[in-house]
Amino acid sequence: MDEAKSAAVGIKEMGEKMRSDREIIANEYGVIFTSDGEYTIRWDDIESEEDLIKWMFHLSHKTWFTRDKLNRFLVLVAQEKGYDLS
Repeated sequence: MDEAKSAAVGIKEMGEKMRSDREIIANEYGVIFTSDGEYTIRWDDIESEEDLIKWMFHLSHKTWFTRDKLNRFLVLVAQEKGYDLS
């Protein structure tokens, strides 16, 4: 398997595992962060890659938003929206 396919498979497997992560939950409505109360981002609020960047910037100012949460969030959004992370 070439490197790009291997990375894509790894991202898919990570995303499947992360759908049930206790701190970040993805459902049919969006992504819910639960580590510090509850913070929801609806799928409808991410209609483009530009929207995703704006959300990443917004979330980066939250004290509870870590690099690990960023990675999980990106994988979940990429899976839902069909964005290519490779």
